Amino acid sequence: MTSHRFRPLLRSCFLTLVGLTIKGLPLLLAVEFAAAAPESTAVQLNSKILSGFIGNNCTKCHGPDKQKADFRLDTLSLEISNSGVAIHWQEVLDALNLGEMPPEDEPKPSQAELEPVLDHLTSSLLEAKQRFSETGGEVFLRRINRREYRNTMEDLFGLRVPDELIPPNDIGEGFDTIGLSQQFSSFHFEGYFKAAEKILKTAMHWSEQPRLDSTTERFELEPQNDRMRKALKVYDEKMKRIAAGDSNEALGFNDDAGRRLFIQRYDLMAGGKKRYLEQPQIDTGAYLDEEFFRIGVTPVLNYKFDPRGSYRIEVVGGVNGTQPSIRHFVELKANGLAIGHLRITGTPETPGATALNFRPNSDLEKASLNISENRTGGPGVRVFQRYAKAVGSKGPQAAVWLDRVEIEGPFYGEVSFFELLHREHLTENPSNETAKRLLSDFAKRAFREQTPAPEFLEKVHAVYLMTREHGSTASEALVPALAMILSSPGFLYQLEESSEEENLTQIEFANRLSHFLWSRMPDVELLTTATEGHLYDADVLRAQVNRMLAHTNRWALAEGFMSQWATLTRFDDIAIDVEQHPTFNDGLRLSARLETQHFFDTMIAENLGIDQLVDSDFVVVNALLADHYGLNFPSEENDFQKVTLPASSPRGGLLGQMAFLTMGSNGERSSPIIRGVLVAEKFLHKTIASPPANVPELASASEKPLAVKEIIEMHQRKAQCSSCHRKLDPIGFGLENFDLLGQWRDLEVVGNIGKKAEVEGEKIPVRAEGAFPNKGEFRNLEEFRAGLLEQKSLLARSITEGLLAYGLGRHVEFSDEQAIDEILMQSQQDEHRIADLVYTIVSHPGFRRSDQESRADVPMALDESIRVWTSGKFTVEAKFLSSANGVVTLELLDGKSIDINLEKLSTDDQKFVAGK
Repeated sequence: MTSHRFRPLLRSCFLTLVGLTIKGLPLLLAVEFAAAAPESTAVQLNSKILSGFIGNNCTKCHGPDKQKADFRLDTLSLEISNSGVAIHWQEVLDALNLGEMPPEDEPKPSQAELEPVLDHLTSSLLEAKQRFSETGGEVFLRRINRREYRNTMEDLFGLRVPDELIPPNDIGEGFDTIGLSQQFSSFHFEGYFKAAEKILKTAMHWSEQPRLDSTTERFELEPQNDRMRKALKVYDEKMKRIAAGDSNEALGFNDDAGRRLFIQRYDLMAGGKKRYLEQPQIDTGAYLDEEFFRIGVTPVLNYKFDPRGSYRIEVVGGVNGTQPSIRHFVELKANGLAIGHLRITGTPETPGATALNFRPNSDLEKASLNISENRTGGPGVRVFQRYAKAVGSKGPQAAVWLDRVEIEGPFYGEVSFFELLHREHLTENPSNETAKRLLSDFAKRAFREQTPAPEFLEKVHAVYLMTREHGSTASEALVPALAMILSSPGFLYQLEESSEEENLTQIEFANRLSHFLWSRMPDVELLTTATEGHLYDADVLRAQVNRMLAHTNRWALAEGFMSQWATLTRFDDIAIDVEQHPTFNDGLRLSARLETQHFFDTMIAENLGIDQLVDSDFVVVNALLADHYGLNFPSEENDFQKVTLPASSPRGGLLGQMAFLTMGSNGERSSPIIRGVLVAEKFLHKTIASPPANVPELASASEKPLAVKEIIEMHQRKAQCSSCHRKLDPIGFGLENFDLLGQWRDLEVVGNIGKKAEVEGEKIPVRAEGAFPNKGEFRNLEEFRAGLLEQKSLLARSITEGLLAYGLGRHVEFSDEQAIDEILMQSQQDEHRIADLVYTIVSHPGFRRSDQESRADVPMALDESIRVWTSGKFTVEAKFLSSANGVVTLELLDGKSIDINLEKLSTDDQKFVAGK
């Protein structure tokens, strides 16, 4: 175990190791200062649109004769070539959007005059922002994200690490694979070091334990009732003693008031229990009766799980009486965390079995399992009664009767790399040379087959020896040494030695490919292919991509790429009013999120065309979602499955999925505006600018309750709003037949957006009609989908750019357009099938090119003016203190200062420092 007194020393060792990670490159700091954008990034404003408007409405107060607020517009450049010009034009746009200019005592421009100016400035400033952020196609060094860290830990140790243990991604704009958006600080180092220590201690423990035979343990529910009987017996005996005249002191009462209170509360404490115990099947099971089991039953206590294996948990029970289908589902929790949602089948007289597969996290060695009804609201009889009434429950109070729970396992996969390493090297008292070989073998695998520098290994071994000298066992001493490896740049970063414009080495390419498709390090077969020099062969690469996309590890592409391309973080964050929508619960939220990922995973597995995102004749759902959608679920299992839709179903594609539709809401009702933005960005490849500041809410447009379409049309009459809304709102109306939970409706309740609708308000037919920009109109969902399919080339470009950015780890820029056109040309020949598209991307020359300068000058903390770099493939944050006589002084995170002699820097490095 690592003593806290070693922490400062280990951190100091880490800073030393930074420069020794790969090939012994020295740590070299340099400073870059903000520079003006290159001329090629300039955006030219249209003088025909702006000049006349500015002259007629602005120059009287901001021209040659008068400059209010020291602001002059007649000389403001129409070429947005740097951030200063952009800021001034943004100020103009903000003033016009807010109606502050022209001032109240001056004539106002008409909507016909104002709208094109607002439209042009909005789109031009958005384009300028994109151009200023371009890097010329440079691939920035990037850190592995939470998903990649978790998957890599599973590869190394055979353990599933909970996300909460891993430092957050801390990304800015774009995918979590994009290096330019990532940050690294002492907070991250401490987090990674602590996580590694904890994982290693767990791995050490289990590597020393034998693998167990699979067994089945059965847990009956009757003990739940026995405990109730014991409690009831205590109450009844006390009442008998009261009737017999026992004294207050003998009964445990302080006075007569205590006696009276017990008598008054007797029925509350005991009456309900008696009624519960009078129910049928009470001697063979337990009821999820809200009167008593307000937070469910706990049939399994302190079950010992082996985190190296997986388990099958089976629940046997039945539906009690006639209940609405929403009350047929239960939630299963392990130590308070939800691990699955099960549909109960059968009856108390003829129980049915339902099961789920469970892989415990590395920190879950002992767990208690709890089963409760999957519903909204907390504990309490009144809360339950309101819920039961809202969902139309008319049967018995308890909807579910449970017979037993069975746990089968563990079921093991292959022995992990670390467990094999442990068996090979770690005897009871290994020699220092044996420990050194273990550290070397582990470091090479952790560094994805990149050979660590000898100096690095010597430093790591020194940490091991230092810990041993302080009385630790070999296993204990290996923990901080191995944790240093797992906290070093060689592990945390995708390090590529190939210089700019060169092809990656085949090992580097294998790493890039594996992190793209699997979000983890390459497996043995891919590494062997790369080591033998065959991975760049077209047929071999195709075979490897096909193999990888057929493997269950491909789930990472759906989990990582699709969840971010579809912006499911908005769905995660949206708050639903559960009183207004009682069918919404945590199980439904989780299932809806997973639906989008499982749908994309099915597209990959079956190599389906991207048009399936617009319209498909199937969904991929579990039993809970099938019930929500009103579909028949053909299986007794609870896993996600592909279900063919009836011909009359409005479902299909991303457009019919609850997560996408709920994202297009404000949490109280659907929003055609938000849905229009989502469709425009994802399906029509349009970049939508953020709304101007202080825009009034739609709810303020009218005090009179109006239909959604009417209130949005009122909003569009303002020039500040119409320039964007006339493009977005007509698109969003195409999905209006779906409510905010994605359920079909033909009628909508009249009520202002942003104001809670009346429960029994006036209902009118939904008008799902609109038009595409510069395209034809649509009158319903079917025509809306048909219109999107006519423009599926835009969807293809959106998906392609997303996959390319996600796979390369950088934003897609103008310089990538030729490569994207080439990829799309091939993809069109393949009918835009998704697996073929993935292969076309990874086989394109642009995907294997380094594009990374050999120094890897990469910012890790984006300060306003200073960025600190290292030519040793790693970046350290520092603060500029001073410079004099050719020496720059920086303060490091630990408070120590460092002097950099500019004369000793290379010419390339000097040019980054010269700015100060």
